[in-house]
Amino acid sequence: MIKVLLADDHSIVRAGLRRIIEESGEMEVIAEAADGREALRKTHDHLPDVAVIDISMPNCDGLEVIGLLHKDY
Repeated sequence: MIKVLLADDHSIVRAGLRRIIEESGEMEVIAEAADGREALRKTHDHLPDVAVIDISMPNCDGLEVIGLLHKDY
C-alpha cells in the first residue's frame, strides 16, 4: 500500500483527492495538512511514500515545502 500525504489549504480539495486516491485500492491517505508548516510536520511524523502538495498555501508555500523536504529526504 502506498502511503500518501495531502497538503492543500482547501478542505474540499483534500476531500476530493482523498476519495480518488483511496478508491484506487493501491494507496492510502495517512495524513492531511492545511498549510505548509503542517505539511512539513506531518511529513516528518508520518513519513509518506508520496506527498501531494498545493503550490499556493499559507505559512510556507508548496515550493518552499518541496525544497525543504528535498533537502531533508
